[in-house]
Amino acid sequence: MHLGAIGSDFARWNSLGEQSILVTIDGLENNKKLSKNFKKVINKECIISNKDSYSNFYITKDPDCSSLLEPNISEYKKWYGSHRIKLNKKIKVKVSSINRFLRENKINYIDWLVIDIQGLDLKVIKSLDPKIRNKISIIELEPGFTPIYKGIDRIGDVFNYMSKCFEFADMQ
Repeated sequence: MHLGAIGSDFARWNSLGEQSILVTIDGLENNKKLSKNFKKVINKECIISNKDSYSNFYITKDPDCSSLLEPNISEYKKWYGSHRIKLNKKIKVKVSSINRFLRENKINYIDWLVIDIQGLDLKVIKSLDPKIRNKISIIELEPGFTPIYKGIDRIGDVFNYMSKCFEFADMQ
């Protein structure tokens, strides 16, 4: 399962594809790069958060940087790639908790979870039903080193929480 799948390439999962169901979720567009090597592909256009609600969604110049969290201009303007986070528009959207999404799509387990949702990674992991969370084999997160979004989950917080339940294997 890949949350925040826009722009992702699933080629590295091809060796597992014939036995796997690929679930991709993004709020901006359906992913056009989906591999045909999977047993089944579920591709949903939806915005996942830690709770069911309505929220502001901040659409940035680079769609990969769009977020439920407001860009923090005083921080991101210091970043080399700051032009990517420039706010284009803010819209009100319906967001779904990951637990609701799993129930509605009759998904009872996740083997490999990738979360790239611009600063809400830890909140989503914490909100995930423990019956599912505790059986995940691999979790990939993209926590922030700097608060380029207001209210972002910081890397230290992510490490502190994740180290209680999971073994750290790699950092790129």
